[in-house]
Amino acid sequence: MNNIKIIYQYDGSNYYGSQRQKDKITVQGTIEDILKNSFNETVNMISSGRTDKDVHAKMQISNFILNKDINLNIIKEKIEKYSDYSIKILSIEKVDINYNSRYNNNERTYEYILSKQEYISPFERKYIARIKYDIQIDKLNDILKHFIGSHNFSSFSKKENKADKNPMRTIYDCYAIEKDKRIHIYVKGNSFLKTMVRIIIGTSLAVYENKIKIDFIEDGFKNPNPDAKKYVAPGNGLYLYEVK
Repeated sequence: MNNIKIIYQYDGSNYYGSQRQKDKITVQGTIEDILKNSFNETVNMISSGRTDKDVHAKMQISNFILNKDINLNIIKEKIEKYSDYSIKILSIEKVDINYNSRYNNNERTYEYILSKQEYISPFERKYIARIKYDIQIDKLNDILKHFIGSHNFSSFSKKENKADKNPMRTIYDCYAIEKDKRIHIYVKGNSFLKTMVRIIIGTSLAVYENKIKIDFIEDGFKNPNPDAKKYVAPGNGLYLYEVK
């Protein structure tokens, strides 16, 4: 058996998220289908994290077991070609059989990009979220910093199917910078719950727009509630940015 590790990028606008879903085109499902059709190998791909519909990845890490000894360059070529080059393999290698992309990577950073509509070309509309106002970086950073630390994120994530899912997560950093008329928000943590990053961004923007008060964040941590109202930012501005 060969444990194959890939580091790759993808354009999420083509996919209904990264995780395999029945009757929907996903990143995992696409790669698994390519391996099945190309090499007659049925695999269960494991990934460092998952992304929602329309969310992209500048760096994703996955691994899968192949029974056959197949040239790695051929695997790379097949995945890229038959994904219509919406997936790009940055590196591919054989690793220890016990390597697991989910559990051997314990730091993930997401990037969220947003800008005013007037600065977004038609070719960028699937990759940058739209806002209607100018952003004061210092003001936004004062809001974002409330998410830093170890918290129960039940109020800031979508409910999971598994009732025993541990909602405790640690955010190491959460900040925004401005570059070329774009606002880039970075959220770095040990791991993330379902839609958690988009809800962190959406909630922060709701506070910025005075739709809710900053107390909404503090109360969400003091009284965790999976059924609390969620403010969700659009998926197209989000990227899985780095995995360590």
